[in-house]
Amino acid sequence: MSNIEQLIKELRIDIKNDSEESLKKVEQRITNKINENIDSKFKTIQEDIEKLKKTNTENEYRLLEIEKCMRIRNLTFFGIQEQEKSYEDLEKNILNLITSDMNINCHKTELQFIKRLGKRTENKIRPVIVTFSTFGKKLCIMKMKHNLKDKNIYIKEDFPPKILEIRKKLQEQLHKERESGEHDSNKKQQIAKKNKVRSYPSQSNQYSIKNYITNKNKSLLLPKPTTSISSDSE
Repeated sequence: MSNIEQLIKELRIDIKNDSEESLKKVEQRITNKINENIDSKFKTIQEDIEKLKKTNTENEYRLLEIEKCMRIRNLTFFGIQEQEKSYEDLEKNILNLITSDMNINCHKTELQFIKRLGKRTENKIRPVIVTFSTFGKKLCIMKMKHNLKDKNIYIKEDFPPKILEIRKKLQEQLHKERESGEHDSNKKQQIAKKNKVRSYPSQSNQYSIKNYITNKNKSLLLPKPTTSISSDSE
């Protein structure tokens, strides 16, 4: 009877061990499966994010192109005194500036839209943005903008803020590269000057070498001394 009990006890232990091992295996499989699903979902989410980033970049580019097209017939005038009291006054001032000061034929119908930029402030002249009816008229005015130099009025093309920001960064980078290039050039010139000075002997050395060569040549030109032989027979 005791043997049977011992066997039963051993069987219980084996069953328990097998059960624990089986449970561990099942737990490990479940964990691996969950991790695989998480990795797969994370990868899918990451791919979706990259797609959204790409789409967003493309949309920003499209919007920038649309904004450029909307501003393509615009010009910004700087330095025009704020003397107008209405839109009609501002329109007359711009038209008179183009026709009289710039010597360009321009009709009122070619000025599609005119507006002061920003809020009115004291001691500050706000720029005026003008939209022309045709791109050709804009080009014509840009070609003749030099006629306004004596008026302290200048004209610039109208670009989206994003493009202006990029241009500003490029100009700053170009300025730094030019300064760096000039610095390197000056440094090379200074080194070249130092090397040039070192390559020539000093004034005292020049004289010593010259004296040496002169004295040596003189010694060659002088007659060799003759040895006198005394004549005892005489």
